[in-house]
Amino acid sequence: MKLALLMVAMAATFLVGYAKTADAWPVYGRGQFYGYFKNIRDFWGDSVWHTNGPAENAVPTTITSADQFITFTLDKLSHGVGTQDGIGASFIIQTMIGSARDYPPTAAQIADWEARVRYADAQGLITWNQMVSYQLNSYYQGPCSGYNCDQKPGDANPNDDAFYDIGTTNVASAIVFRNSGGGVAYMIRHLCANPIGTISPLTPSPTYNLTGTSTVSDTTVIPGQTITFTHRLTNSGPDNAPNVRYTVYDQSGAAKASGGPFTLGATTNTVNTNNFKIPAGSLPGTKFCQYVHFTPQNQLGGSGDSAQACATVIADFDLTPTVTPSTGSAQQNDSISFTYTVYNPGPTPSTLTTCKIVGNNHTSGYTPLPQQDADRNSDPGYTPPSTICPTNFLEGTTTTVATETVDVGNAAPGSRICRSLVLNPKDQNGGFRASAEACVVIAKTPYVHFQGNDVWAGGGFAAVNPACNASSKITTSAHALKDGSVAGGGVEYAAYALSKITNFGSAGRAIINPAAPTGKMLTFSNVTSANLGFYGAPQHCINDYVATYSGTPVTGQPTTIDVNQGTGTYQINGAHTFHGDVPNGSQQIWLVNGDVTIDGDIKYSDSYNSVGDMPSLVIIAMGNVFVKDNVKQMDGLFITRGTFNTCSNAPSGNLSINDCNNQLVVNGSVIAGSLTLLRTYGADGNDDSVRKNPAEIFNFSPEMYLKSALNGSNPSTLRTVDEKDLPPRY
Repeated sequence: MKLALLMVAMAATFLVGYAKTADAWPVYGRGQFYGYFKNIRDFWGDSVWHTNGPAENAVPTTITSADQFITFTLDKLSHGVGTQDGIGASFIIQTMIGSARDYPPTAAQIADWEARVRYADAQGLITWNQMVSYQLNSYYQGPCSGYNCDQKPGDANPNDDAFYDIGTTNVASAIVFRNSGGGVAYMIRHLCANPIGTISPLTPSPTYNLTGTSTVSDTTVIPGQTITFTHRLTNSGPDNAPNVRYTVYDQSGAAKASGGPFTLGATTNTVNTNNFKIPAGSLPGTKFCQYVHFTPQNQLGGSGDSAQACATVIADFDLTPTVTPSTGSAQQNDSISFTYTVYNPGPTPSTLTTCKIVGNNHTSGYTPLPQQDADRNSDPGYTPPSTICPTNFLEGTTTTVATETVDVGNAAPGSRICRSLVLNPKDQNGGFRASAEACVVIAKTPYVHFQGNDVWAGGGFAAVNPACNASSKITTSAHALKDGSVAGGGVEYAAYALSKITNFGSAGRAIINPAAPTGKMLTFSNVTSANLGFYGAPQHCINDYVATYSGTPVTGQPTTIDVNQGTGTYQINGAHTFHGDVPNGSQQIWLVNGDVTIDGDIKYSDSYNSVGDMPSLVIIAMGNVFVKDNVKQMDGLFITRGTFNTCSNAPSGNLSINDCNNQLVVNGSVIAGSLTLLRTYGADGNDDSVRKNPAEIFNFSPEMYLKSALNGSNPSTLRTVDEKDLPPRY
């Protein structure tokens, strides 16, 4: 709309004013109708910022904050000083900060203007939409660009903005800026963006910045101790900070104290001190904190918080992790368990402690690790049980953190299933601590089976002890399997012992529970379920046949004898070694005045055409009979006043699965002062059936009845050596 300023009343449709005083001129050093920047007189013009219709405001009423106003004005300024909006933005910025004539305004002038506007907004000195009255108005000195222009000839159009007096009082919607005293400093009409009324620069923004500081008298505390928190506010200036308020909060957000409003000069003030007693029973690691919240933060308002000042409850503890296995050794397919505990001697509870269960499997010969202040890692694929950790371990207590059940499965005998417990922190100084490694050795208990006859223990050789009353025992191994059966040592028929029988079954069954009815049916005398054996005979003399053949001439023989030879009876002095295949029909008796070593298999033929073809071998040792680990089969009758050792070259100490691991089968009989069974074969495998395989098998073969060298040369005569009456076996 082109204006005929002051001349026509209809101009009020664009320019409304308020009653002015006669001394209001000049405004910012310019008379009315004279441009603010160029001081050129021009009576005709438009709104300071253009509009496109009567329904459009040059300054939207949706602008309600300093940021919005600043952004909108700078956008107008960006149109350039050669435009209606650009020169209008320069005009508004310069008149809001003072009498500067630069256009566009400098960066420093823009920064000053922004600071004043933001400060006024922060102080609540801006009303964003208010009906006001006015008489002084302003306008754009340039070509008409509005929606209802009436361009007049001869206009100077200096591209400037100027003030004038409407001469009447008008009312309009405007943004009102006040000074720090509350009086109106500046007004901008929404419709046209014209500065209206008697205007003056906005109050310059003061410069100050507040920071908070919180401290505590002791940062490490114990329950029951009293500490002091101190809170300070600092104004870095250079101006005073008005209307300062503060609130002290603890770590939970609960308010502890507050104060203000007050003016804070460019200095540091202590605004609050308070004492606090650490509650009894506070766990180590618990923090008690305070901080101060304050407002304003600076001349633009806002708020700030000090860093929290914290006192931490310290601890004094030294944790000991322990892993306890249910057993030191186990067999394949067993279930074993581990119990994980932590002991804290105190004197305080521990801090929150993590627990890590470490699972490892190791091969034979592994040495378990001791307790170490170090971390450990599990084997790949291990899934640990859940624990109660992280937790606080109370002083003077032992706490179980987890239990674990492990199925041994087919773990190789000799290997170790190991577990350890790692804690962090180990004590108040932190760090890892690993328990001593608890390892369960996967062992196996090889079995011995006696087939076709009885087993006797006790009594002895009359030549050694005429009373024949040695109270000998039978002790072998037995093990309950997952399928419910029992694998173990046993005899097909009867078991006798003048002392106790342990884990040795009779009637062809293994036994592990003395009260079980099976496995003890032919055990003499099973008078009580808890004490098998203890047969009631006063003595039991064993015929060692030495006297029978002691008159045989002593002959010279090589120290190593191959039994692949004809019939004969021999007495030889000194230690001798035997091996070989006995020919069909050969009848050999060897009385050895010394130890006998079996270093290879001794076998009978597998087929006979007649009873006469049956061979028979009897070896009588005055010393011991030593069987080497490579021997797998021994056919014949073997008698020794000493020990019959099934693996004489076994290493000392515990045997591994690599020692004596061949099965030994004796087809015949053994009569000995003691029987030492050292073979490690069997008792393991992929299923319970093969886990029953014995390490030694003693088969009382039919040849012992049908043709024995002890019966002389008449093969049709069967001489009874020992006689026993057995109960019926069904």
